[in-house]
Amino acid sequence: MGRLCNVVLLFIAGIVLAGCAAGQGKLNPRTATFERENFTPPAVAEEALPGGVKVFMLEDHDIPLVRLYLSFRGGAVYDPPGKKGLSDVLSTLWRTGGTKESDPATFDERVDALAAELSVGLGRDTGFASLSVLSEELEGGLDLMRELLLEPRFDEGVFEWAKAKERAAVSRVKDNPSSLAFREFRRYLYKGHPRGVITTEESVANVTREDVVNLHRQLTTESGWVIGAVGDFEPAALFDALTSHFGALPAKGGSFLPLDAPPDPEPVLVLVEKETEQSTLLWGALAPKVESSERTPMEVADQILGGSGFQSRLMREIRSDRGLAYGVGSFYSPFKEFGVMGMSGETGFSTTREVWELMAEEAGKLASFGVTEGEVELVKNTVANSYIFRYRDPANLVLERMGSELSGLPKDLAERFMRELDMVTVDDVSEAAKNFKVGEGIWIVVGKAALEDEPWPGWRVERVKP
Repeated sequence: MGRLCNVVLLFIAGIVLAGCAAGQGKLNPRTATFERENFTPPAVAEEALPGGVKVFMLEDHDIPLVRLYLSFRGGAVYDPPGKKGLSDVLSTLWRTGGTKESDPATFDERVDALAAELSVGLGRDTGFASLSVLSEELEGGLDLMRELLLEPRFDEGVFEWAKAKERAAVSRVKDNPSSLAFREFRRYLYKGHPRGVITTEESVANVTREDVVNLHRQLTTESGWVIGAVGDFEPAALFDALTSHFGALPAKGGSFLPLDAPPDPEPVLVLVEKETEQSTLLWGALAPKVESSERTPMEVADQILGGSGFQSRLMREIRSDRGLAYGVGSFYSPFKEFGVMGMSGETGFSTTREVWELMAEEAGKLASFGVTEGEVELVKNTVANSYIFRYRDPANLVLERMGSELSGLPKDLAERFMRELDMVTVDDVSEAAKNFKVGEGIWIVVGKAALEDEPWPGWRVERVKP
């Protein structure tokens, strides 16, 4: 599969170069179009370990390499009160803290001796572990992975270092306007919900090594796990090896169940004081979830508004035509229980209000007047091709299957999305675009305190310090 993709990419590059040589000139990224490719995903084998853990396997014998992925429920949204940051400390410590058999340095040497890559960590509501190893060293790599996952040492010295590292990361958020904007965005968008609880230096300081040990025990005995494998292996032999190494992992658990959707936030404009010559603007609101009938038309509407770079309305109006922003765009992220949509931009201090008004105006036009046939067709082709080329690495398909299994979503999400994309109409997208109600939701503006000196029409304003 990898060789075929290389041939395809070289063929496309040849066409582009030939066109330029023939005097057709450079491609214009704002007007360039490409024919739709066919979407035929490779078959992924699905099995289940004796304990119920699902295993997704995709053979790829182009190179003598095996990539193994384990994913599980758990992460920052499950941190106990007063100890927000516990999952982040474990995330850092788990890989670097050694194992019962080997101290941290020795364990690293054992991994290096196999020319392997081994990692583990936690995100907001899921965790992961990955192994990349030569197929001839697979058994040794599995031994190391099992040892790290099930018998970590959590070295005392590394634990203190991990806490200090996390406290420093929390402190640095205040120095980065974009990170600061998204921190406050989460705090206000998810107010009253575990996703809205913010990590502080104090909450990290409250984390003990015993907390880390207990969380690890919960994750390996009371969570839900799923496994994926891509590469040069024989499926039956790999399945037997996974059974012997990870057969004790739980398939489902009650300690890390999916959280309910957050409540609709109260509309507010948050001014975050920061002495800087540029301003960071961010608007967002809750949006249709991944299994909603609006999901696919929302994907298209988002691309038209600001998700497609220089072809989008926000980029053309605010950056290309007026030169008012360093960067501007939109986003839409659908999840199992809910979705999030928004816009973001960066501009100079003196043009903050103008860019704020233009962002709201463009979103308002999209919601009120809909989209055109040309915009929809262009985005449909662009999105379809981007989805297809995602799978030039077969690991992405396996990872998607794993994510769907862990979240309780249909396994054929990619294929379903492509079918729905073909059927999306202008009316569908125009109707979905009505979700961009910029008079609701959360606005975050990071910049000088003087931003509050003038009124912000129609908004309740709150002023916060980093």
